[in-house]
Amino acid sequence: MRKATVSPPQAWPTPGSHHRFIELEIRALTPIFKGGSTTTQIDEGRPFRAPSIRGALRYWWRATSTLADVEQLRAREKALFGGVHGGPVASAVSVAILSQQSTPGPRPSNKPYAFGVTGKEPEDEARNRQVHMNATGTLRVEWRDDSAGEEVKRALKAWLLFGGVGGRSRRGAGSVWWDAGLDRPLTINDYVATWRGLIPERTTKPWPTLAGSVLLVGPPKNSADEAWAEGLDGMRDVRASMGVRAEFVRARGADLFEWKRQDYLRFGQAGQFQSGRAALGLPIRFQGTKGTYILNSQRMNRYPSPVHLKVAQLASAFHPVMLALRGPMPQAVSAKKTQGGTTPGTVAESGLERFLELAAQLPGWARHA
Repeated sequence: MRKATVSPPQAWPTPGSHHRFIELEIRALTPIFKGGSTTTQIDEGRPFRAPSIRGALRYWWRATSTLADVEQLRAREKALFGGVHGGPVASAVSVAILSQQSTPGPRPSNKPYAFGVTGKEPEDEARNRQVHMNATGTLRVEWRDDSAGEEVKRALKAWLLFGGVGGRSRRGAGSVWWDAGLDRPLTINDYVATWRGLIPERTTKPWPTLAGSVLLVGPPKNSADEAWAEGLDGMRDVRASMGVRAEFVRARGADLFEWKRQDYLRFGQAGQFQSGRAALGLPIRFQGTKGTYILNSQRMNRYPSPVHLKVAQLASAFHPVMLALRGPMPQAVSAKKTQGGTTPGTVAESGLERFLELAAQLPGWARHA
């Protein structure tokens, strides 16, 4: 196991000189996929990257913000995290990894739904350096503005409860957890109550937000890997038309072609289609008897899934968790065949709610709103 130690910048206060920082012992409950300085393999011995965590805090700060409109959000975000538009402003939030360690390993071969199509397969020794296993570290988050403390803590707690690090974190890879430093939930009721305490009291705005979010908590498992597998199987069961687990078929009914009738079966035909699956993230790759299609926004902008899969440790048990944020979705999409032919379509925003409705029927899962 390789260990890396990084000293904090000298501009930081000595720990204990004031209370504008938090230090946490963090660990990844599931393997961290890549997320390093190159796209081919991990940075060995460095599972946690401060810039990536800072970006995650920025995302979860937006999701938990109580601000009322976009201009207010941008102004406050710039004051906290810095920016150059309208004149450079230094960040008031600093993130550092004081120490960290991990063991390199290959991408788990039994979790294909977690990774999907992630580019060309690596060769030679790079195959054995695709993920960080058993990653642990000491995280320090500091804020230089006294008034920012509660906002930063809310963002940090939301990231720890629902987020991750590295690639494919919305499919449960790199699920982070912590040992001490912030109150940890020990029961499902604690977890749900903490989530509800982070929800801003406002209507949904044009950015991903916890306002109006839906939380699904799965059954307890003996290990993080088992919980991750249950979460992945659950996501796949809801969306797939083949290979669905029998117990879920009994719960939801035998019609497994609901999604396909909306999009894939209509690709290449005259007229537009409406895709509910597009509401769950784009692009989507379809490969079947009709050929290979890529479904994407007509603007060709990536639309990250609003559903975050997470593994959470509550006391001695591990639970898969799905959190669906609310926010804007693309409207116009198109399905392009890899060897010619494009079919225009639209996004059925109801697809997200249908996914959540079906996921709540997974055996052992419960929905909270």
